[in-house]
Amino acid sequence: MEHKKNTILRYLLCLFALVSGLILLTDVYLMARGRGGLCSTSGCKVASTMLSIREPLLILAGACLYLFLFLLFFFEGRYEKKILSRISWLLIYASLAFDGVLIGHLIKTHTLCYLCISMAISLFLLLIFYSLYKSSPMALALGTAIWLSSLSATYILKPISPPPPRMEKGIMIHIPSRGVAKFRANLFVSLHCIHCYHLLYNLAHLKKKNDVEWNIYFLASSPEDKERIAHMLADKDLKEHPFKVILKYRDMEKVGSIPIPPYVEKRLKATQLFFKWNRFQGVPLLIATSPSVKMTIMGVREIARFLLEEKIVKKWYFFREVPRP
Repeated sequence: MEHKKNTILRYLLCLFALVSGLILLTDVYLMARGRGGLCSTSGCKVASTMLSIREPLLILAGACLYLFLFLLFFFEGRYEKKILSRISWLLIYASLAFDGVLIGHLIKTHTLCYLCISMAISLFLLLIFYSLYKSSPMALALGTAIWLSSLSATYILKPISPPPPRMEKGIMIHIPSRGVAKFRANLFVSLHCIHCYHLLYNLAHLKKKNDVEWNIYFLASSPEDKERIAHMLADKDLKEHPFKVILKYRDMEKVGSIPIPPYVEKRLKATQLFFKWNRFQGVPLLIATSPSVKMTIMGVREIARFLLEEKIVKKWYFFREVPRP
């Protein structure tokens, strides 16, 4: 009777591990064919964005685990080798610890992923069947404790906040100072902002070299804006007349097609992240830094007042004096 019971449990173990592995392989196949996989709910899609590796790779690893367990269960029943049993326990315990971390993170982020929950249930069923097969209630208790411990540890830990994005990573145009710079002026502009145009028009009347080190950042996302920026960077006059070059391509009704260097995309993204992180509301924005002072000035009027007070510009062309683009 006992032998018959063990035979049934062994068949259940083999069948369950094989079916679980084939289900995961089917999911990987559907993803490879562009059909979205077995779990197409919003929760599964959200869960996939939390991974630092591609989702199919994780699912494929799970499929390989189940198929390997199937082979272990199959050969253990035939040859009764202790090493096979020990490897099976090791893989089941390691899988439970890994799954506990995943489920703990999903609970913490209030994400409902049916595929993740199904795999957690299948692991627990494997643990139960294998514990019954081995007549080891302590093994069942140990597996449950491992899963609950990893889940609770993940759930109670606060996520580490990512470091704030560095402003310097978004510099698109750098204009060195004439000598020792009074301060560094980090100017954020958009190509579609009339106030930015007003500011750039005034800065275009600066001397070729002045006592300020300028860093220009662009807030842009459209392909046309990126092409305008690429034209600016390729212009031979950029070094001598940077602000005039910016205005030149800003005012063009249409610019010719040009390859966009990869670093342009990267710097635009860095600028957007910096802006979002600091919750800035609009442009133009000037961040003036020196060894002793850091000032954040928003709006063309406030920036004009600051530049006049610091004698960076001698005259300011007010809005009515600036020709419309």
